Amino acid sequence: ADSSQGDEFAFQGGLSMNNLVNTATGTLRLRLGAAYSNPNDTEPNDPFEDHVALATSAFTPGGGLEIELLPGFARAVGESFAVIDYSSVVAGEFTDLAGLEDNFGYDFTRAFADTSLDLTVTVAGEAPEPPLALTVDPSGFDHWIAKHAAVGVTSDLGLMDDADHDGAPNLLEYAFGTQPFDSGSLHHPVPHLENDADGPRFVLEYRRRLDTASLRYEVWQTADFALWSPATAVQELGRSPVPGQPGIETVRVLLPFAPGSTGGRGAVFYQIRVTVMEERSRR
Repeated sequence: ADSSQGDEFAFQGGLSMNNLVNTATGTLRLRLGAAYSNPNDTEPNDPFEDHVALATSAFTPGGGLEIELLPGFARAVGESFAVIDYSSVVAGEFTDLAGLEDNFGYDFTRAFADTSLDLTVTVAGEAPEPPLALTVDPSGFDHWIAKHAAVGVTSDLGLMDDADHDGAPNLLEYAFGTQPFDSGSLHHPVPHLENDADGPRFVLEYRRRLDTASLRYEVWQTADFALWSPATAVQELGRSPVPGQPGIETVRVLLPFAPGSTGGRGAVFYQIRVTVMEERSRR
């Protein structure tokens, strides 16, 4: 293949060829992290591998290289992965590079290894806003639960049902990106203390679903487990994609409570409350 000829390839996960020559006027464009849909698949719309692009026995990297990230890409800072595998580099180097910086918030460095062109994440991006095509109404839950249910299963499929009897209703499995028919797949919000210039602070991490507009996530608080109310002055510190789970992000929030200073109130307890907009809620 000679990219100066305008060749284009669409493939899931990888493509092998004998030789790849990218001439001085050619551009090799790699789109990473897309969602693959094939009407013949038993589970269409599943994400595929978000890195390996192609393999070639001999590689001549001239011209340009463009990297484009799509929803579903999720990599950690410092992680390195191959985008091109080859047996040898014949000659040349990419002269024009695009998309290695500020691509969905990610920055990369690149390096030719003995048998691969590698990208290394130097700055991890924030989870992008869901594309309009993925913004759905509450019926998105019905599609999700039907996709996970075994053929012929017709019971325990409601929002408040607990299909795997792990204590988390299907709504929370959906909201936090866990498996509704696997009792070992659970998500618990994670509280912890962090130190900064002003001293310790109380931070809570939890997962949030991006591919629907039908859910609302709120932090609620109580001092006695009898009277709950929305927590005030909750500050979002950041969010990041969950590796391997397109459409799910981890959210970090600063809670309005100073450890060691109860203000005479005693302990304060928090929960993440998930509400299906204009329908019903579960905490």
